[in-house]
Amino acid sequence: MKVFLVRAALLTVIWLFLFYLVIIPHTNINRDLCYLVAKNATSLLTVFDSGYHVSFVFRDKYFLNTVCYNDNCVVGVGRPCNGLELFALFAGFFPRVADLILWLARPTMFMAPFNNSWLWPVLGIIFLPFTTLFYVILWSPGVGLGGWDWLWIGFAVLMDLTNLFGHYRSYRDRGALTSATPASV
Repeated sequence: MKVFLVRAALLTVIWLFLFYLVIIPHTNINRDLCYLVAKNATSLLTVFDSGYHVSFVFRDKYFLNTVCYNDNCVVGVGRPCNGLELFALFAGFFPRVADLILWLARPTMFMAPFNNSWLWPVLGIIFLPFTTLFYVILWSPGVGLGGWDWLWIGFAVLMDLTNLFGHYRSYRDRGALTSATPASV
């Protein structure tokens, strides 16, 4: 676990270093496109409330077209995207898609924990997407999982079960699980 945390911290520091010192200075942002995104988002939001407007604000070393609500800037459009932040956000909301992207981007890394069998990853993506994602990320060749890794796997299983029971409950509350007994005449 300590090796994993050291690797994760090191990769994060290296990524942030590259992002802020190499990628951002060489990024050209299409200002017209950013303005159109902010303007169209504002026009959609004004359907619900007329307090939205677009403002041009200097924030985080960038001039941003910002969607504001009652003079409070809410969302800035135009900051370069950090791919690591985007993947973490994406994986949190769409773990199945994150699994598939990881499988397509790094097929050897994704298949190695499952002994190159396609059945277990497919079942994992369908039924336990967070657990599959955590398992693939935490698994080490020759070692597998050990120590604190199992805590993270347990946390992922808990997230998956919570998600499954939440879907079951909403399905049941809609009345889709009631028995189809004929009405008495």
